[in-house]
Amino acid sequence: RGIKWDKEWAKQPEILKEYQDLQKQLAKFDELKPKEFPRGFISTDIQKESATTFIAKRKGKEEVAPAFLTLLGQPAPKIEPKANTTGRRTALANWIADPKNPLSTRVITNRIWQHHFATGLAPSPNDFGQLGGKPTHPELLDWLTSRFVEGDWSMKHLHKLIMTSATYQQTSRREPTSVEDQTDPENQWLWRYPPKRLSAEQVRDAMLTISGELDRTIGGPSQSGSSKKRSIYVQKKRNAPDVLLASFDAPAGFASTPDRVATTTPNQSLMLTNGSWPLDRSRAFARKLLDGQSSINAGMIEQAFVQAYHRKASAEELQSSLDFIEALTGELAAPVFPADKFPNETGLRDINQHFSQVKSGLGSKALWLQPGSRFEQLDFTSVSLPSDSFTIEAVVRLEAIHKDASVNTLVSKWNGSHGTDGWALGVTSAKSGYQPKNFIMQLVGDNFQGNRIYEVVASNLTFELNRTMYLAAAVSAEPTDGDPNAGKVRFYLRDLSIPNSPLQKAEVKHNIIGGFQKTDLKAFVGGRNGNGHLWDGQLARLRISDGRVPEENLLVHELGKPTGSEVASIIDWDFSSDNGEEPAKGTTWYRKPMKPAESPALNALADFCHALLNSNEFLYLH
Repeated sequence: RGIKWDKEWAKQPEILKEYQDLQKQLAKFDELKPKEFPRGFISTDIQKESATTFIAKRKGKEEVAPAFLTLLGQPAPKIEPKANTTGRRTALANWIADPKNPLSTRVITNRIWQHHFATGLAPSPNDFGQLGGKPTHPELLDWLTSRFVEGDWSMKHLHKLIMTSATYQQTSRREPTSVEDQTDPENQWLWRYPPKRLSAEQVRDAMLTISGELDRTIGGPSQSGSSKKRSIYVQKKRNAPDVLLASFDAPAGFASTPDRVATTTPNQSLMLTNGSWPLDRSRAFARKLLDGQSSINAGMIEQAFVQAYHRKASAEELQSSLDFIEALTGELAAPVFPADKFPNETGLRDINQHFSQVKSGLGSKALWLQPGSRFEQLDFTSVSLPSDSFTIEAVVRLEAIHKDASVNTLVSKWNGSHGTDGWALGVTSAKSGYQPKNFIMQLVGDNFQGNRIYEVVASNLTFELNRTMYLAAAVSAEPTDGDPNAGKVRFYLRDLSIPNSPLQKAEVKHNIIGGFQKTDLKAFVGGRNGNGHLWDGQLARLRISDGRVPEENLLVHELGKPTGSEVASIIDWDFSSDNGEEPAKGTTWYRKPMKPAESPALNALADFCHALLNSNEFLYLH
């Protein structure tokens, strides 16, 4: 028995110690106490008299009594009310679970068959009536139902019976002969195992299992699709379904779904190829196979086949996999950029290689801006731009544009967010909505109502690749003539590689009248404050001036002439320094924090694992 505590005992050490010892002895019996039974929400009757149910008709209403399916000639149920229950639900449960009931047992048997073969013996699992399809093998359905009932309604027993059958153990890799093509082209008689794609939840759980990440914890709250728990715990949101599950036709969960639709869409291929979920699982799978080693061997490839396909790789598969890995390892281990571009590991290059046609007005070297190198962005934060009207001029070469919609940014003071003030000058890329190689300004500032807006100001002047080009943009936030609520940008572009080429011009209005110089962000040459959107090419001269420089005073008219500039500039850089780390006064190269480099072996093995997870043998039961 428990001992009731007396506060006076605390004043007597001997009694207190004895009490504590007895409590420890008593605690040993806690594990013998029965655990609390699990609780669940249930509904029950509170009396034996039930409410009367009516069916409304045009003239009055008609009382309806409990009954089974009268259409099939079922007898009236025997209902036995008790003290606190009507007995109706008990009668229904007994009827459903009655071994002599041919309906419920046939339905569940058909469902189990459908689970293994994608289609039930009766093809309409939710409709066993006149509108449903007739069983292809009625005698087999009856026999399986009888075995199910004789086995005490054991689903495990029925699963085993089906899976150990010769029909289930057939392969789907059997091409039809002329006989099958003529007599059973749809494989209704199961002359081969029907190829069956994994369901959405099975695809997700299988990837997690193979990568070694599956969280098998039972119970707990629902999880987002990014979690590692089984898919049964993934939240279902009507307006935000999980991308992977939705791609593979997971039902929304708001209605009965007797059949899983198995579509084949481009979205599935794109998601498997580019989606973060399969890419992350592939990398985790590769890490598990490498297990800390720095090189890949044939044993890892064999293990990958066993885990992904549950079979050994053939000699041909093993050799082709090793060849694939070897090719990838060599490719990924190669330097990203040829060493001859940076012979002295500096960001400067002799001017004569690409800018020799410009006789003067340039320094002895050009700034080489190369994405992925140590010299991809130049930080000139120490230079202040005092007003919202300024002019940027440059002599440059652009060697390549991005394959996506990223902007090839030459100069910027912006992080790419539409909610942050700033500006950027650049050239559009291959998939831009403003056409490729379009000379543009990006502005974020205040409109006449004081609201911050983002605007792309496009010149529609085409910037030619691999040519020496002069470009200029005179940006103004001052109201333009006739429109007090708009500023404008004057664009200039000339191909300096062609003698006497015309100076192309464009003037474009915009709706920002101030504020894009308020930002405290860093200013960059070669990109913007953030990832991507980098310039790939060379810069031989850069001049930034306060206010709009008149056309007659533009740098383009001074190139090739010995006279000095008449423009008071904020920045006027040519590049003659021998110190590649400080190519111009007041500048430094921006070094982004680098993540630890993944080994070429891991990257190559991850690509191989990605191929396995994208294969039909992984996604289909054969």
